Amino acid sequence: MHNPHWQRRMAFGVRLLGSWLLWSLLAGTAPATLAVGLFAAVLSTLLSLHLLPPGSVVPRLSLLKPLPNFVWQSILGSIDVTWRALAPKQRVHAGWQRIVAPDHVIGRYVLGCEITLMPGTLLAGMDTTHYLVHLLDRHQDIGEIIGPEGRRLERAGWMPVLPSKGGAA
Repeated sequence: MHNPHWQRRMAFGVRLLGSWLLWSLLAGTAPATLAVGLFAAVLSTLLSLHLLPPGSVVPRLSLLKPLPNFVWQSILGSIDVTWRALAPKQRVHAGWQRIVAPDHVIGRYVLGCEITLMPGTLLAGMDTTHYLVHLLDRHQDIGEIIGPEGRRLERAGWMPVLPSKGGAA
């Protein structure tokens, strides 16, 4: 059972099945969708085996620490956008901000996903140093919101995610 070759094959099968099932739950079970999903599942499985080889120790519970806040921010974002859309006196002051991005690529990705779920924000683009964020209220200080989110992700073990400069650029 401690044979590394067997362990890698088993990990490949379990991860492939999990990825493909998730795909089919999200995209449906039409034959063409399942075919594309299988291709995507194979690629994601190969990437996951490269990034996290079988037998690697991952603090799995710590990765779940951001989940409650993630869900809460999603709910707040939905309520905020709905309120702005339906309230006749609530004005939308849409605009753009460039925000300093973390240096670490995984941290940059994870924090970028969080930004999109924050109330009234949408990550519209990014490069190696900045995010381009669309805001429903351009006067909103997005840097003030990103700081605590980044620190929360750092404490959860999601790699170093805070830029040393911080805030909006």
